[in-house]
Amino acid sequence: MAYSLSCLGEALLGQARPDDAMTPLGQAFDLRNRPDMAEARLAWTKWLFGRALVESGSDSDRGMEYVRESRTVFAEMGDSAESELTDVDSWLESRSD
Repeated sequence: MAYSLSCLGEALLGQARPDDAMTPLGQAFDLRNRPDMAEARLAWTKWLFGRALVESGSDSDRGMEYVRESRTVFAEMGDSAESELTDVDSWLESRSD
């Protein structure tokens, strides 16, 4: 269920609808934020949820924290998360002004 919710949230973010993305991404985050969850799965959802928090303006500080935590995980994963790391870095660069 968390995967589907994350995909829905990502699609809504892609349509520039961060307010609408908040609910499915928040639900996915709640489902995945547990000790037995694979770190990569949580990182992907945390990155998307963090992005939604920032882009919606609902909690930019927490959102940036989630994005940065996810970036660290993606960087540690090496080649297997190269695409995700590129996406996060591009997004962060677009907000560095």
